[in-house]
Amino acid sequence: MLNAQALVLALSIGLIPLLFSTVYRRFSKATRNPFPGPTPIPIIGNILPSRRIGTALGALSKKYVSKLPEWLPGMQFKARAYEWRRHYDMVAQSAYQYVESEIAKGTARPSMVYKALVGKSNEKMSKDIVMYSAAQVYTAEEVAFTVIALLLSLFDISNAHDTNGDPIIPPLEQTEGSIVYVISLSPSTFLAFLTIGGRLPLPFPCVIQPRDIGASEQAEKFYNMYYQLEESI
Repeated sequence: MLNAQALVLALSIGLIPLLFSTVYRRFSKATRNPFPGPTPIPIIGNILPSRRIGTALGALSKKYVSKLPEWLPGMQFKARAYEWRRHYDMVAQSAYQYVESEIAKGTARPSMVYKALVGKSNEKMSKDIVMYSAAQVYTAEEVAFTVIALLLSLFDISNAHDTNGDPIIPPLEQTEGSIVYVISLSPSTFLAFLTIGGRLPLPFPCVIQPRDIGASEQAEKFYNMYYQLEESI
């Protein structure tokens, strides 16, 4: 049984490797990859699990821990922390430099970094603030993907059908490479997650039963909304 503490742990560190191997890498191939070649996309898959572990432990946020020598018992993690930080800096700097080059070529898409660099932002921010804040924003979708992966792993929605007998999720061959459909399905899934039995269904596991609403129609609605948003951006 998965209790609340295990849920938090899973959200923090447990599903990230699975997420990047099955969802994020597929997403990067199916859409415009702004980092061609051996740059941040593969690196993100390696750094985010370690970053989540460091955040979950909370040790790296303590100033006094950074002052302790590595030879002390339990301090060996600091060597890995330095490497994690180097990877994170690389991700932030590469994204920043990419937008700079796109602005110079006149092909930059609107983004947080773009607005700050061309003076369209309401606030005046230093380069470091822009660079690292943007990195937080750009990598935040791993949190959303983690929640989606958790929901998909806890609930048997792969075999769920709506009241018309239609499968909520189409066969894999129809959705191969399409993270858009997964994203569009998540609001309906999360709604069921919160409302099964009229309360938060803890402890787990729990199974989504056929629902009274047309779940496939809801998913299609979110699917269309996502594409409209993507086109407007």
